[in-house]
Amino acid sequence: STQFAVMSGLELKNKQPFDLKDQNFVAIMGGGEVDLTNARFVQDETTITCLALMGGWDIKVPAGVRVEFSGSTLLGGIEAFGESIGGIVAHKVMTASDEPHADETAPLLRIHAQALLGGVEIKRA
Repeated sequence: STQFAVMSGLELKNKQPFDLKDQNFVAIMGGGEVDLTNARFVQDETTITCLALMGGWDIKVPAGVRVEFSGSTLLGGIEAFGESIGGIVAHKVMTASDEPHADETAPLLRIHAQALLGGVEIKRA
């Protein structure tokens, strides 16, 4: 499914556990916060794609989940787990886990982020 924040804001903060499936998030001159700390990963691999066009996204990832991240910027910025990319044009691919020897059976979250005159921040909750 796709969630939009067009010239507005969107907060996805579930206090109760919820099933997480593949999602797309689009912010156009708006932004939002996506808190996945109470998500149940019902698939072995889940993909989240977020686009920030003159807007921004803050994404909180729970502990115990493996993350593969790829991000591209054009006059924007992305901060993923304390590492930043940005400027006129930039691209980065990385893997993040809680520990150097993370459990390979833990769910895998793939995050693809694009920031065009906007920003995306991804961090552990």
